Amino acid sequence: MSFAFVQETFKDLIKPNGPTISWRQKDRHFADSQHKIMRRAILSLAAALWLAFICYATLSPLASRPGLLGDTALVVFLEHVCAYALLGLLLRFAICSRPVLIIVLVASIACMLECLQVFTADRHARLLDAAEKIAGGWLGVTATPMVATIASHLSKMRPELWTRGKAKRREPQPHSH
Repeated sequence: MSFAFVQETFKDLIKPNGPTISWRQKDRHFADSQHKIMRRAILSLAAALWLAFICYATLSPLASRPGLLGDTALVVFLEHVCAYALLGLLLRFAICSRPVLIIVLVASIACMLECLQVFTADRHARLLDAAEKIAGGWLGVTATPMVATIASHLSKMRPELWTRGKAKRREPQPHSH
């Protein structure tokens, strides 16, 4: 393979001033980066608000604690798993590049809040509760790619659901081989 062949193949990338990018491409890139920043900010805010709700539900007196349908073991288990799964999911969408850090963060939060229940009069800290919460956080973090894939497919199939009816339905593009 000669240098001339490489130069001809990648001629757009080897130009002295770099690849040529139109103003429209630059504007689109800027809009996409702004959209990502705004999405991250909204997801971070949602994660912080959900964490505040979890703290309230975990540390409030038992009488004022929000709950679902009852205090059966299955309902409490589902509350723990689902609450922390949603927290893990929101944090993973907000901070996409560090899943292990998010799992450690959610596990630390679960253990810390469970230990803080010792200081409330009618609550008690249990290792099983902490394990349920950690499992829920892990489930939320690991399920995030699947949720993102499903959302992506839904947006391609029915774009009017995501754009308030302003977008036209995209026809499938033929694959070129």
